[in-house]
Amino acid sequence: MNFTVTYAQIIEDIDIGFKFKPLPVNLTRFDGRWNKVLDINELTWETASEINSDYFDVQRSFKGSEFESVGKVTAAGNSNRITSYAFNDNEIRLNGVYSYRLRQVDFDGTETYSNIVDIDVERKGKSEH
Repeated sequence: MNFTVTYAQIIEDIDIGFKFKPLPVNLTRFDGRWNKVLDINELTWETASEINSDYFDVQRSFKGSEFESVGKVTAAGNSNRITSYAFNDNEIRLNGVYSYRLRQVDFDGTETYSNIVDIDVERKGKSEH
């Protein structure tokens, strides 16, 4: 059976079989801050849902350099609830801007990247080397 639908016409009782593919991970928040007392960069993020999510590869860039992996955090796998994650980077010897992103990897190897979070580390009295 064929149907012709004109511009802006709405037919609510026909199923055309179109389904949206859900995103593997619904990342709702990704934040970072320099903890001056502990002298570490603290990263936190949340997902609202996850489908076949294997792990998060935490990547860092210092002052615009290439991103490199600095840690791996196991993901929830499959979840339809808010899940919180955290990672602490204690390899921040130099003053300057540290940029972070998450590379989220699924069980099948598919990957997506988060937005970038910048953290400015400026210790008083310490020179940059």
